[in-house]
Amino acid sequence: MHWAWNLAYEPLMQSRHLLSLAAADNLNAWRSDADAFLAIPIERFDYRAARDRAADAGTIAHEMVEDFIRGRDIDASKHPAELVALATPAYEAFREWADSSKLQTIETEVPLVSETHRFGGTRDAIMVNGKRACGDWKTSNAIYPEYLLQLAGYGVLDEEAGNVLDGGFHLLKFSKQEKPTDPVRFAHFYWSQLDLAKTAFLRMVVLYREMQEIAKLVK
Repeated sequence: MHWAWNLAYEPLMQSRHLLSLAAADNLNAWRSDADAFLAIPIERFDYRAARDRAADAGTIAHEMVEDFIRGRDIDASKHPAELVALATPAYEAFREWADSSKLQTIETEVPLVSETHRFGGTRDAIMVNGKRACGDWKTSNAIYPEYLLQLAGYGVLDEEAGNVLDGGFHLLKFSKQEKPTDPVRFAHFYWSQLDLAKTAFLRMVVLYREMQEIAKLVK
């Protein structure tokens, strides 16, 4: 949020500076600074455009895996060649793991709803070494508890749909780059069960609904 705020704050302060020059009748400085300011593409201050430009090699590797998982053609031409070159070894490491574990994607982006717990989600179902599992893929430099809660929630939905998760939970992580030349690291994490995360997730579902009811009391 601070990053997006700063994108708007920067041109606001520059505009304030130009107004102060105009108010002081410092027209030579005003013309020079105004020309420099107007030469900046307006897209630089649009957080959505800046976010899309900021895709690093880890994000590209993640995207390549998403395309592979979902059976889509990988279009590397839409990204800078130097970033694709850095992303490719991590993607190839994923492919080696996928081949060695006999990874199969049997369902992609399937929306499910739990009638019991009243929540929904869209998950992918995979087969790893012949066993049904839940999987997710992240671009991150760390593993956060929220990732396990998300996987556990997918597991609840899958089991309520009548499936048996005998293959556990898999998380594939691609590192974010600190510097443009940093390599991208690929890591695979596995949990045979996420019972504690499941319990915590379902408590949060109940708490979310209770907070909605409490909010109505102050309206």
